[in-house]
Amino acid sequence: ALKTVKLADEKARRRNPAVARALARVHFVMGDAKAAAEAQRRAISLAKSTPGMEGAIKDLTHQLTEYEEASATSSTKPE
Repeated sequence: ALKTVKLADEKARRRNPAVARALARVHFVMGDAKAAAEAQRRAISLAKSTPGMEGAIKDLTHQLTEYEEASATSSTKPE
C-alpha cells in the first residue's frame, strides 16, 4: 500500500491534498506517526490552496492532532 500511494503522490507531483492525506494514513497504519504527521501537514497546506477543500481542513487538522499525539507517545496504532 505504501509503495502504491507513494507512486500516486509522485504522479500528482506532490500537489494533491487527497493523495497526501492517503499517504499520511498509510504511514500511520504502518506505524510511522512522524511521517504521517509530515504528510498530513502537507495535505492541510495543499487543501488550503485548493478550491472546494475548505470543508476538509477541519477533518485534516483533527487527524493531524491524532498523528502528532501518537508520534509524541510512540504509539501509532489507531483506536
